[in-house]
Amino acid sequence: MTIANDLRWAISSSNLTNEPWLYDWPLDNGLLDWLCQQLQDDETRFTQTLQQPIARRLGHYFEQLWHYYWLHCPSTQIINHGLQVIDGKQTIGEADFLLDYCGKVFHVELACKFYLQWQNSWLGPNAKDSWAKKSAQMQHKQLKLFEQDVAKQLLANQGLPQPEQAIAIAKGRMFDTIQWITEAQRTSLANECYCILTRQQWLAPVDSAPHRLADIQALQVERPVCIAVVKENHEKHRFFIVPNHWPNLQPEHR
Repeated sequence: MTIANDLRWAISSSNLTNEPWLYDWPLDNGLLDWLCQQLQDDETRFTQTLQQPIARRLGHYFEQLWHYYWLHCPSTQIINHGLQVIDGKQTIGEADFLLDYCGKVFHVELACKFYLQWQNSWLGPNAKDSWAKKSAQMQHKQLKLFEQDVAKQLLANQGLPQPEQAIAIAKGRMFDTIQWITEAQRTSLANECYCILTRQQWLAPVDSAPHRLADIQALQVERPVCIAVVKENHEKHRFFIVPNHWPNLQPEHR
């Protein structure tokens, strides 16, 4: 994992789907190139600027990457990050970002998700998650947070502006049926070089020395594992190996 590569991927990659409710944030290529070069020279700039360590959870790390970009964007002012809306003892929701971009106030929700095609659905490596559930949650709950009176009152109490537009940015990857195999099917894999990706390596294409094929065949597949096919230290493509019982959470006992 290099933070510079992850930053470039997080900011410049396309949204997960082309559904019209997902927002394409305006890209400043010059700024992004400069930030990536700065991080290549000294990765400690990232944690020093954010004044926090790199998040262990992938979704939080993805938020950190956007946070870092927006902190350096001259046309963007971060009004608030992680604002919790609480009604009594109940948490109604949490806004990822409130931004002033070129004089317009945005409520921004971010997501970084990975899904595998299963029949007519897109399921997460943890099959309890699905794109249908996540997209419904973002559209009908998260993006409507500041339509609620309790949220409007919170903004007024804190002297914060009411968002003029609520938008969602969702990045990640969709793996269709030819981009994942079961552990039983891995014996058919070609003799190529493979890199077993940790979850923190799921963002940008990898450029590291791979494991050999024997490592893949011996791998204990207790949960879905993301694999990159690497040639000359550059990623060609990636796929998942899933347990034989996936998408069932546990194997069937007979």
